[in-house]
Amino acid sequence: MSTIGTLKASLTSRLKALVLVVALVVGGALPYVANSFILSTMTLALIYGLFAMSINLLARGGLITMGHGAIFGTAAYGVGYVATHMQGSFAQQIVIGMACAMLLCVVYALMAMRTKAGYFIMVTLAQGMIIYGLANSLQPITGGENGLPGVSRPAWMSQNWQFYYVTLLVLSGCAGLIWVITRSPFGLALRGLDASESRLQMLGYNPTLHKFYGFMLAGFFGGISGVLFVYKNEFVSPSAAAFLTSASGVLMIILGGIGTMSGPLIGAIVIVFIQN
Repeated sequence: MSTIGTLKASLTSRLKALVLVVALVVGGALPYVANSFILSTMTLALIYGLFAMSINLLARGGLITMGHGAIFGTAAYGVGYVATHMQGSFAQQIVIGMACAMLLCVVYALMAMRTKAGYFIMVTLAQGMIIYGLANSLQPITGGENGLPGVSRPAWMSQNWQFYYVTLLVLSGCAGLIWVITRSPFGLALRGLDASESRLQMLGYNPTLHKFYGFMLAGFFGGISGVLFVYKNEFVSPSAAAFLTSASGVLMIILGGIGTMSGPLIGAIVIVFIQN
């Protein structure tokens, strides 16, 4: 039985590796075979796929966040503000955009890390609505309902096909990091949160701190997707931080499969293409 089990595991691993190689080949060849609309839509799907992966990272611990769009939107607004108000460089835009997102993550995590289940959902939902309200009301900074137009990409990724490859590369790198995280001792402890916090605590782990670290990691990848989003559209508005953005991300991981690696991306592709 052990030999059969080992053989099945080996075949499964090879099949997964084959699917991954095929997916990368298809993804790399897409700009050569798809028209501009399909390419633009797929780029958006990849961005939302990374956003859904960040939500899924927390969901592995049984923590469903309904305010993740606020982190996504904050990173986008950080880039947009530096680009339009400060005329900052590309590097400055990314650094400040990510810094804003991570600062918001710290505040969010401190507020939500002692809650669980339905209470965690309610707290993160309220947090997201606060940021959405600020995005609408702080017109001198965010542009209000009109948003922040005029964000431009660097010359080396100004073309849609160039930006597609940048997005694909960033997604692949982040997916690899998430894969490593989920299989690390921290990732296994995060999954233990979903099973039983009390048992995890009896084993010497601190569930509260693991929630905090998980929130920060999820916010980091969510911030990266927000940065890609604003460069994709070259514009950001309050809708980026709206409840619908967070809800779409949750729907993507439910559709593709919570706790899986490829599920969030599959869910994102399906939903984005249906929407467009």
